[in-house]
Amino acid sequence: DNMFWRLVAQQRLVERGKTDVVPALVGMVNDHTVDDLGLNAGALHALWTIHGLGALANEAEVAVRRALYHPAASVRRAALMALPRDQRLEADMFSAGILPDRASPWPVEYTVGTSILQDADAHVRLEALLALSELPASPRAAAALADVISHPENARDAWIPDAVAMAGAKQGPEFLRGLLARRVPTNDSLAVAGISRAVLKIARHHAATADAATVVGLIEAVPQAPPALATALLHGIAQGWPEERPPQLSPQQRAALAAAARGASGDIVTALSQVAARWTLPDVFRDP
Repeated sequence: DNMFWRLVAQQRLVERGKTDVVPALVGMVNDHTVDDLGLNAGALHALWTIHGLGALANEAEVAVRRALYHPAASVRRAALMALPRDQRLEADMFSAGILPDRASPWPVEYTVGTSILQDADAHVRLEALLALSELPASPRAAAALADVISHPENARDAWIPDAVAMAGAKQGPEFLRGLLARRVPTNDSLAVAGISRAVLKIARHHAATADAATVVGLIEAVPQAPPALATALLHGIAQGWPEERPPQLSPQQRAALAAAARGASGDIVTALSQVAARWTLPDVFRDP
């Protein structure tokens, strides 16, 4: 019951390097009870001892995957950190209800009842988003990411918008276009700021590729996007596009850019001028 001695025991077992203790460690990880603080310290140390021994296979792997359903948030988070980054992990995260899944046909445990079903602990949600950033793109992941960042509690978080940006950048430009089409909570400035931060960082990622077709396609979404997100998109493009590499634009692309800028006002006009300056094309958003 003393953290110092738990850490010493964990260290000694890992340094000893023998797997004869794995069955006992598995038994501890499979203990899904919690104390008055909602913790199970023994299960947490046992999980990391298995990981340190490189014994994450067979019954040990089953136990760690089951730990995604553990009532202790710290154990769920540790399981996410320890499991290999593969498609099975994505499926397991959704099955455990850690991230919202509109396709789920049944209710999941350890979720908080809001407009979306998600893990009740923000640290667990953050870890799941970081895991998605290491996995290949998928429609299921893209839908979950959009739901996560659209929920005000997540958008107001200090770190979740950045994790959504990391994972969302891998989902391709269509993910960003879909995000721009979503409504924002107009009476929640902190949530809008969080969503805008994610949009800016994803836009900066795509602009860094210097792919004119991709960026023009994103700018075409500006007229229909909420002003805050449209402004964030354009700021991201201006920041991310490589310096001294003006895009080679076709007449059709120039016409599309002019159409997207038509009727713009306020901060959007300022952001458009920043993109034009970055491209060293001052008239790029003007009608021919």
